[in-house]
Amino acid sequence: MAQLDDSVVYRILQSGVRSGMFAKVGRGRYRPGSRAAQFGAQALLRAPSAEAVSEPLRELRDATDGGPAFLLALTYFGGLHLQCAASALSDSDLKKLDTAPRGILKANQHFACGTAGRAILPFLPEHSREWLAIDVTAGAGEGAGAPGDAELCASLEQVGRKGYAVGAGEEETGWCSYAAPVFWDCSIMGAVLLLKPVSAPSPGADRCGEATRAAAGKISQLLSSDPAGTPARRVPLGLHGIDGRRAGLST
Repeated sequence: MAQLDDSVVYRILQSGVRSGMFAKVGRGRYRPGSRAAQFGAQALLRAPSAEAVSEPLRELRDATDGGPAFLLALTYFGGLHLQCAASALSDSDLKKLDTAPRGILKANQHFACGTAGRAILPFLPEHSREWLAIDVTAGAGEGAGAPGDAELCASLEQVGRKGYAVGAGEEETGWCSYAAPVFWDCSIMGAVLLLKPVSAPSPGADRCGEATRAAAGKISQLLSSDPAGTPARRVPLGLHGIDGRRAGLST
C-alpha cells in the first residue's frame, strides 16, 4: 500500500472529482464517478464480438447433444442484473421452451435462485453482494431457496468444487440447467448457461457440467488481456471452505 500524505491523497481526490473520475458522497467519502464508468465502457468496446463468443456456445451444444446455450453478462446500469450477450439455439429449441429467452433472463435476476446467478455469486465483490442483500457465508436462511439457506450454501460449495452450478427447473419447468462463471482476467463478467430437457436423453450431468465449464473457460480466454498466457487464478470471494484451485477455476 502506498504511504501517501493525507494532503496528497486529498489533492488527488479533488482532482478526480473535478474530472469526474470520483464523486464525493459525504464527508471524507468518495465513489467512482461517471468518467470512471466511461473508461470501463471503452474497455468493454474492445471485448470480442458476439459472433466470436458464440462459437464456444455452439461447440457446447454439439458436445452435449443439443440444447440452448446462452452467455449471460453482468450489467450494472439500472441495478446489478444479467443480460443475454450471445446465444446458440435452434428453432426446435424455441418450440420446446414454454417461455421466450427473456424469461430465462428473468429467472436469473435473483442471483441466489437462478443457476447462472449462483455460478456468478461466489465471485462477486463484497459490495455487490451487499447491494443484492445476499449473505453467502450464512449457514441458514428463511424458507426454501432463500438466500443464505443450506441449499444455497451447498450449491455455492459445488461451484467451488467443480466449477459449475446445476439446477432443475429454476429457469424453465422440465429443464435441467448448468452454468459456469466467465471471467475477464480476475474479474467476474457473467456465466455460460446450458439448458437440457428432462424428458430427452441426456449425456449425463457430469458431462454437461464439464462441457459448460469448458465453454466458459474458452470465452474467458477470449476476454483475457493475454489470451496466450496462463489463466489468472480466480478464487471465490468470502466463502469459507472453497478452494478455487480444486474448482478448476484457475490453473
